[in-house]
Amino acid sequence: MCGIAGYSLSTPINTAYQLEQLSQAIAHRGPDDEGFVLINKTYKKFQSYASPRSPILLKNTLPEYFKAIDFHHHIGLSHVRYSIIDLSINGHQPMWSQCQSVCVTFNGEIYNYLELRKELENVGYNFYTKSDTEVLIAGYLYWKEKVFSKLNGFFAVAIYDREKNATLLARDRIGKAHLYYLIKNNNYYWASEIKSLLTLKLIDRSIVRPDAIYEFIVYGKRDTSGTFWHEIKDFPPAHYVWLTDNEAFTPIRYWNMPTTRYSTQDINRNEASIHLRNLLLNALELRMRADVNIGFELSGGLDSSALVGIACGIMGKSINAFTVKFDDNSADEESYANLVSQHYPQHINYNVIYPKNNNFWESANNFIYLQEEPFHSPNLHTNQLLRKHLKEQNIHVVLTGAASDELLGGYAGDYNGVFLRYLLENKKYNDFFYELIHNNELSIGKGLKKLIISQLSERKIDLLVKNLSPAKKILKNLLLTKSIKHDSLINTFDKRTNANMTYKMMNYWLRSSFKSDYGIPIEARAPFLDYRIVEYCMQLPPEYLIHKGWQKHILRLSIENLLPAPVTWRKIKMDFPFPYKYWLLENENIIHEKVNNINCPFIDTKGLKNQYKNLVNKNPTLLWRTISTLLWWKRFIEQKDL
Repeated sequence: MCGIAGYSLSTPINTAYQLEQLSQAIAHRGPDDEGFVLINKTYKKFQSYASPRSPILLKNTLPEYFKAIDFHHHIGLSHVRYSIIDLSINGHQPMWSQCQSVCVTFNGEIYNYLELRKELENVGYNFYTKSDTEVLIAGYLYWKEKVFSKLNGFFAVAIYDREKNATLLARDRIGKAHLYYLIKNNNYYWASEIKSLLTLKLIDRSIVRPDAIYEFIVYGKRDTSGTFWHEIKDFPPAHYVWLTDNEAFTPIRYWNMPTTRYSTQDINRNEASIHLRNLLLNALELRMRADVNIGFELSGGLDSSALVGIACGIMGKSINAFTVKFDDNSADEESYANLVSQHYPQHINYNVIYPKNNNFWESANNFIYLQEEPFHSPNLHTNQLLRKHLKEQNIHVVLTGAASDELLGGYAGDYNGVFLRYLLENKKYNDFFYELIHNNELSIGKGLKKLIISQLSERKIDLLVKNLSPAKKILKNLLLTKSIKHDSLINTFDKRTNANMTYKMMNYWLRSSFKSDYGIPIEARAPFLDYRIVEYCMQLPPEYLIHKGWQKHILRLSIENLLPAPVTWRKIKMDFPFPYKYWLLENENIIHEKVNNINCPFIDTKGLKNQYKNLVNKNPTLLWRTISTLLWWKRFIEQKDL
């Protein structure tokens, strides 16, 4: 985890002030080093600079504020470093190839860098560092753009190729590494965070997208390609693009998520569970590679417990595990985490954190600054408290169970309706009635209701929102009758899984959950996001994911001998263990104080106050999304502290 930023200009400039601004805005992501490279495309010459806080000494030290330099350039590359692999100065970026034909800035981790390094050594490449960055450089020199298909990890990359005399941008398959861009007057700008691009003052930050605000508040939907600002875009995952003066900005896809599933005749359930466990084992082994201390999040849920079970029960590792305990027992899973720790007493150093409800406001100003856009849950702040505690314990990397729910049918509210429909459409009537009666997350009435809702038309859903949602009483200047793609139209199991792994649930967490980590900083690694696991799970029969009333049945089979039965075969899942109603009522006064004077043209703060308790009871998540939008508006549009 680091941060990158840069630009590619059509006309050269002799000041690097913009590059310094881009880099300073993401300095929190890289406390260990900072470097710059300026490139003149006409003469194919470059100059490298090091920040005063960099441990590396270069001939050209950073001029004060980069305001005046005697070097005309078209391309500027900057990098701030958080050292995880090869902690020496040899990992400094921007990094040039030994032949100085390629320069790379890279945010992320290449988990299979040792395997790729060996493969490249076998064809004659001699490495001079132990970093994964040099492996990326060597891989690009040998495989060119095909290198991205060989990488197992997360990454946002900017590569200057001297032979092509152009810059390439690329992003990992799922989009865990953030990369934003802005095109203005035939000039390209990019950065790991939105706030970097805003510092350039090339756009009016008050020109936002009303449709993005509407879809977020009313539906909880987030755009995968855009941001809340009109002109700042999200670079697409699994793509790369060449930035040239004469060609259009046209990203090229290098990977596709599978869209076809095996049938139960194609693959045996037990064999599938064993293969999934082996994939998880290897994914975990790769993600435990680091030259710093690693910790495990242990929520007590199936996903994080599975990783701990594999690490302790198969790999025999001794680990540090951390969990959160809430005062509100309705959202507390600590007892299950404790069961896991007791299962491996010789392997687990167990730590419990007790967050307080008012902690959010103590650091809300900085937290919202890190988030950059409205976010879905105050629980993200709880995650940050947990990870801050990890960093205080000298943990630099944390392993998390993120993505299992999206891949394996873990969200009962999302998957049960479309799964029942799948069984009916495939004439599996016995299975249909069994699931309807025995599903641990459904009553028969709820199951039928979800099945019926999955058939509703787009028009009926929009009419339902317009007539019944309290949102119409607090939203202004937004098209409440606007027809958008509602979740209920994603009415097959495959469509729902694909939606959750692309623009829906996974998109939310990739945009929001990991952003607060960068201010600590700490790096979160998600073994379930290993592309091989994604490909495999997206091809498994739906009957292996939900079976005999159990969500994520295949995962339970995979690890049932590694965990206590009450954890593996737990009946009720907490999708998002956060006490929304309790938290909103406890914080009502301070919320009104914070949002009262915000001048957002899309939200009526007086109407919000009048509807507050009604929304707490009827739709607390919509209420929070409205509050989150107001807090973001004040911090980023009005540019005021909370």
